[in-house]
Amino acid sequence: MADHATQTKLKRSVAYVTLVFAVPMIVVILDRFGVRLLGGPIRDSGRVLAGLSIYWLVIVGLVVVRIRHGSWAMFLRRRRMHLVLLAISSLLGLVVIEITMRIAFPGSQHPTFTLLRSSEFHHRNPRSTDLYWGQLGDRTIVLHSNSDGLRTRYSRDEFHKYKTRIAILGDSFAYGYGVQENEALPSVLQGLLRAKNDQEDVAVLNAAVISYSPLLACNLFDRVIKEYRPTLTILVLDLSDIGDDYNYEQQLAGAGGDDIRFDAPDQELKQSWLAGLALRWVVNSFGACVRAPIALIIDGFGDPQPPYDYNAIDLDIGGVKETNRFFVLRHPLADTEPYFRASWSHIKRMADNATENGSDFLLVVAPRFHQWSDRECPNNWESFAYALDEPYEFEYFRFFEQVRPEVSFPILILLPAFQETTRFPLVFDQDPHWNADGHRFVAEILAEHLIAEGLVD
Repeated sequence: MADHATQTKLKRSVAYVTLVFAVPMIVVILDRFGVRLLGGPIRDSGRVLAGLSIYWLVIVGLVVVRIRHGSWAMFLRRRRMHLVLLAISSLLGLVVIEITMRIAFPGSQHPTFTLLRSSEFHHRNPRSTDLYWGQLGDRTIVLHSNSDGLRTRYSRDEFHKYKTRIAILGDSFAYGYGVQENEALPSVLQGLLRAKNDQEDVAVLNAAVISYSPLLACNLFDRVIKEYRPTLTILVLDLSDIGDDYNYEQQLAGAGGDDIRFDAPDQELKQSWLAGLALRWVVNSFGACVRAPIALIIDGFGDPQPPYDYNAIDLDIGGVKETNRFFVLRHPLADTEPYFRASWSHIKRMADNATENGSDFLLVVAPRFHQWSDRECPNNWESFAYALDEPYEFEYFRFFEQVRPEVSFPILILLPAFQETTRFPLVFDQDPHWNADGHRFVAEILAEHLIAEGLVD
């Protein structure tokens, strides 16, 4: 009779717990299919669902233990050896997982790649460290940064030893997002120039930073890069830079000028014993799932904009409310020229500062894949931000053609070379950044241009 009563109580309790968790889990599942029972999309719905499942399993387990054994003390006495064996096997399992991850994902024991907020630079790379970027197919990407946070093996003193010193600034395209250090534009360009000139007295510095723009690049040059004393400074411009500049200018603390400051906390990379374990990826993923339901309850159910969303923007252009940084594709130059002019002023200031520092200057204007091919990047994750046939997608190049006569420094527009090439693919399948062959293609064009125009010895 007692056993029957215990079983009945157990089944009823498990059913109650399941019902309590089933309701929010169904709400989250429906949200994944577009049924918004809470008004807006649920933030991190996948993690919320995983977190609810974890909580359900844990509580069901606690209920089973409590009802079957009557008390925790009784359970511990009866299952002492089982618990010891479970602890030992779990520890051994964690060791096996750590070893397996280090073999399967070499480099995963390094701290995870992150960008740090900065009052001087808006954001920057961690300094003097190796960072695990992640997996790209079967390749592990590890990012190395020097004492200034640049993706390079050169220190300032080492760079000074070379006769021809080229610094390349820009955003994630020049930085080499998704490719190894030796596959990125700066490294490939260095190899090509050394081979073409049959001498080693050429060094190319990767001074690009993910999500930088002319405003931030000019600031970086003034504060850091000029100390490397480049003989040639190259700024690689991306389509997103115009919107980025507008965003960053809104975040300036004060009027700006030569000594700009941002209303941002200064962050440093947090190092701990966990950062040296490949296992932290499992721990972090598990922890993120556990925290997600609690964060959702605390922060509210909708999809609030995070403190900084690099894609978001709030503009009214030609009577149209624009909400992302690719607005220059959707409006004629007559409406967007003020925003181009703002970026242009930063570019000219950077060129002037480079000249004062004894460096030549070159502006490279790079296209996005949809401006030269309808085959590239078929699964573009950024497709929510722009269509592949926006009405004014070439105004970007028209502006820089128009301003050529205003300056003495050269402007290299890469669009014609991309439109004429038969090389494919030059960007990733799911991401618009250049793949390794795309970086080599740009480096080849750039090397030929630098030699033809006498910008390198």
